[in-house]
Amino acid sequence: MKNYWFTGDPHFGHSKILTLCNRPFNTIEEHDNSIISNHNSVVLNEDTVFNFGDIGYRCSPFYVVEKIRQLNGKLIVILGNHDKVLRQALQMGLLEKELRDGKIEILGGKCAIEDHTLAISKMLDFNGQKIFIGHYGHRTWPSAFRGTIHLFAHSHSNLPPLYKSFDIGVDTHSETHKRFYPYSLQEIFNIAAKITDEFSEKNEDNHNR
Repeated sequence: MKNYWFTGDPHFGHSKILTLCNRPFNTIEEHDNSIISNHNSVVLNEDTVFNFGDIGYRCSPFYVVEKIRQLNGKLIVILGNHDKVLRQALQMGLLEKELRDGKIEILGGKCAIEDHTLAISKMLDFNGQKIFIGHYGHRTWPSAFRGTIHLFAHSHSNLPPLYKSFDIGVDTHSETHKRFYPYSLQEIFNIAAKITDEFSEKNEDNHNR
C-alpha cells in the first residue's frame, strides 16, 4: 500500500546549516548522507513524499540532482526561497527524465520554476481530512475553522505551532530518534489530534484586540 510522507528544509550541500540550525553532524557530507539514509529507511519507491523546499543550497545544480536521485519515492516539491540551484537544475534540463517518469513533480510547474517570487501552496484531501501545504507558515489558511491541518517548513522549528498548523522540516521532530526523518501521514494525524485549541473566527477576533 502506498504511503504518504512530509518533509522539508534538508539544505543539501549547505555546510553552514550545521551551525545555523545546530545539526549534529561533523561534515556536510555526513549530514547529507544521513538525511538520505533516514529517508530511504522508511520511504518505499511506491510512496509519495511531499518536500516543502529548500532542498539544496550553496552547492551546484549537479550536486542537488545527485542527492534527489538517491531519494526513494515520488517527490512532490514546493520550491522554497533557497531553491536557486534546484531551479537552475530544472532549467538546465538535468531532471527531465525524472519529470517525465513521474519521479519528481514541481508544484506550480514552469511558473514556479521561472518565477522565484511565487509562493506556491496546495490543498490536499486524505479521505475527507484536508491538509493545506506550503513552504511558508500561515497565520490563517483555507477552512482552518473546519479542522483543516496546515503544514509548512522554512522556519527550522523557530515558528511555534498555531492551532492545527506546524512545521514539518527536518529540524522539527520532537523525538530525538526521529530527527532528520520525514513525517508519515499517520504522524501528522496523531499530532493534529492532540491539538485541542481549535481555530475559529471568534478566536482570531480576540487575538487582534
